[in-house]
Amino acid sequence: VVYGRRRLRACQELGLPVSAIVEAVTDQELFAQMDRENRDREDLSAWEKGCMYKHALDDGLFPSGRRLAETLGLDFSNVARAMRLASLPEIVIEAFPSPLEIQWRWALGLVEAMDKDPESLLNTAQTLAQQVPKLTAKEVFAKLIGGAKPKSSTAAANAVELKSAKGAKVGVFARDEKGAVTLKVVAGAMSAGQEKKLLDFVARLLV
Repeated sequence: VVYGRRRLRACQELGLPVSAIVEAVTDQELFAQMDRENRDREDLSAWEKGCMYKHALDDGLFPSGRRLAETLGLDFSNVARAMRLASLPEIVIEAFPSPLEIQWRWALGLVEAMDKDPESLLNTAQTLAQQVPKLTAKEVFAKLIGGAKPKSSTAAANAVELKSAKGAKVGVFARDEKGAVTLKVVAGAMSAGQEKKLLDFVARLLV
C-alpha cells in the first residue's frame, strides 16, 4: 500500500469496505511514490529519511545516491546528508534522546568528528547513551563534536617556530605523524631574492 496505509488499517478494524486503485509499478516507481507521500509528512525526520534512502541503495533499487536523488527529484546534497546520519554507528544514535531529534545541519559535523577521532566519539557516545536523564539533543551534539580530537594534534606537537634575529616569529617547521615535513613562512618575511635562495638551497640539500 503506497497511499492510505493508516486509513486501510482503520477500515479493516472497523470492518468497513474500501475502494482502491491497483497499478502495476516497478520497485523504483513504488519507492518514488512512497517517498512523495512521506515528504508530505512534516514529522518525518532527517534520520528516518536517511534510513529509507540507505535501505533503497542496500536493496539495489538504485545504482547510486545521485541516481536516487535524480529519480526522486531531490537535491543530492540533502540525500547525502540524510544517508550520512543513517550510516552513523548505532551507539552514536542512541546517545540522543531520540533519533527523530537529530537535525539535518548536524550531519556533516557528526561525520567529520567520526572521521577525525572515531575512538573518542564512540567513547563519548557510550557515556551519553548511559546517562540518566539524557541531555537534550542539542547538548548531545555539542558534546559529541567537542569530544573529537583533530588529527593535526600530532603535527602541532612536532612543530618548531622559526624566529628572526630580533625574536619575531617568521615561520613554522613541522613534521606530521607520517614523517612529511612542512615549512611555512610568514607572508612578507622574505624578499623574492631570498625565496629563490631558499628554493635553491633546498634543491641542493635534497639531491
